[in-house]
Amino acid sequence: MYAVGSVGTVDPADVGNVVFAGSVAQLKLGRVGGTEPAQADNPDVILIPDFSATIRYEVTPDSDGAELGALMLVLRFSPGNGRVVATLTEVPILLFDPHDPGTVTETALLQFDSAEFDGSAGFQTKLVGGPAGPTPDHVLDFTNNVYYIAVVLTLPEFPTGQPPAVSAIQLAPWQQF
Repeated sequence: MYAVGSVGTVDPADVGNVVFAGSVAQLKLGRVGGTEPAQADNPDVILIPDFSATIRYEVTPDSDGAELGALMLVLRFSPGNGRVVATLTEVPILLFDPHDPGTVTETALLQFDSAEFDGSAGFQTKLVGGPAGPTPDHVLDFTNNVYYIAVVLTLPEFPTGQPPAVSAIQLAPWQQF
């Protein structure tokens, strides 16, 4: 099993959009600083932008250093009248290379999307699982990479009802139930 940081880091632009209460991180109702609705290609259509916030949680290896390829991403969440998307991401740790222009490569390994489950205003625990990565034999390698889970909470611009929230995240070896 891997540890996911108990305290997430909110993107600087989203700091005023998230409320923390105990283990719960929840999107605030109402937009901070709002934006004007956008015009679509058709001038008769007005698009109302979504309101979202991103919170990143560090993933650290377990004590025995095992490398796993098949994982479960388990979330305790409430989609409310919005959406919760969590993505396990791998970032290589590159040694200094004078020919590298300073690029950063990030690879999404596993994604959880509350839209794939029945909606409910209350908290629920759901999981996604399987091979984590671009190939079935891809493993988490904490020697050459770092990992984080980005949680994106999203609501329509003018929401009705409860905002989305996340309470707990677990990354564990895949188990067939």
